[in-house]
Amino acid sequence: MTGSIHWPTAVLVVGTMLVLWLAGWLLRRNRRRGFLSEVDRATYATLHKASLASQHLGEGLTPEAAEKAGRHLLSILGAHAVSIADPGIVLSWTGLGDHHRRTALALGEQTRETGRTVVHSYEDVACSDPNCPIRSAVTAPLVMDDLVVGTLTAWTTDRSPGLARATEEVAAWVSSQLALAELARTRTRVMAAELRALRAQISPHFIYTASRRSRRSFAPTPTGPASCSSTSPTSPVTPCAPAAPSRPWRRSCATSSATSCSSRRGSATGCGSPC
Repeated sequence: MTGSIHWPTAVLVVGTMLVLWLAGWLLRRNRRRGFLSEVDRATYATLHKASLASQHLGEGLTPEAAEKAGRHLLSILGAHAVSIADPGIVLSWTGLGDHHRRTALALGEQTRETGRTVVHSYEDVACSDPNCPIRSAVTAPLVMDDLVVGTLTAWTTDRSPGLARATEEVAAWVSSQLALAELARTRTRVMAAELRALRAQISPHFIYTASRRSRRSFAPTPTGPASCSSTSPTSPVTPCAPAAPSRPWRRSCATSSATSCSSRRGSATGCGSPC
């Protein structure tokens, strides 16, 4: 009908427009609350993985710490495998191509001698497995106090300047985490040594004080003058010995059946007079 409105169609069109507007509003809202770009998302992911790896590197350069941290380092570098070694053994291997683990220590020899990052070619890796994706590697030194204490190797298919630079930077970051862990352990040892020294200084004084207190507790308690008594009830009273000038004791002697003389302080009766 000309000039009339088909209400079902109009309602459908308006509803569709509202849904589209609501979807666009929600999308813009999520973008404002979330990451601005994929670069920001990748940066956050890298920092988060580095934070997780640092928790394990705080234990030092041990096989357990290297194995746990290697998973996060592999994700940061984006290589096929990552290995961590000290001058004697390969501490960990994370990723594909585990059969290259036996050659990792030999490939790191040049890095341990020179302290520089080395890029290994296909001839150096020499993999005989046609299905193995590892064809090259990059080895960077782990340095503490100007000494190479280990190596970090990223294993991949094609070597590139970007991977070499990334491996070098990650190795420098791992070295700083190892240095912080060693500093924390050194600080703990210093605090323990200071505590032992303090205990050693306190002990002689404590022993001396305890010995003085023990001598005082077992020392005899001062008493008054010794008692005086007569040999028999009919015998005269035996006079008491004079007291020391520093302690003016006054004594009274009793002529009872027990014939004993007791010492009393502040008595008005003099010694020798009958009670």
